[in-house]
Amino acid sequence: MIAAAGALKTPPASIASRYRAWLADGTVFLVPFAIIVFNTDPDPLVTVLGSQLLALLYFVILWSPLGGGKTVGMRIYHLRVVRTDGRPLSLPRAFLRYVGLFLMQLSLIGVLSVVLDDQRRGWHDNLADSLVIAE
Repeated sequence: MIAAAGALKTPPASIASRYRAWLADGTVFLVPFAIIVFNTDPDPLVTVLGSQLLALLYFVILWSPLGGGKTVGMRIYHLRVVRTDGRPLSLPRAFLRYVGLFLMQLSLIGVLSVVLDDQRRGWHDNLADSLVIAE
């Protein structure tokens, strides 16, 4: 929760729990999508654009107050994404976090930024002023 000075009392989530939540989200998201793609054989451009649109909707909605700041993987591993002051992410900040995540995954340095930061904040977290916490 939030301390009097506005600092968050809850510790940042561990790298291991964030990774496990990410794998769980990938399974929840990709398995049904793969079944649809393999059974319908859509155009490759439709597949790429469709997967990005679905991922954007999945993450932005679930990271926002609409989803309680938790994806399915985060619910399994008791994690939540919040602003650095403990408030929930707004829809625009959740969108900004997704854009940062997309760009971060294009770079090994971006992915390593989570490991190198003392609060385990990646580029996407810094961009959206967010933090993943353990509950």
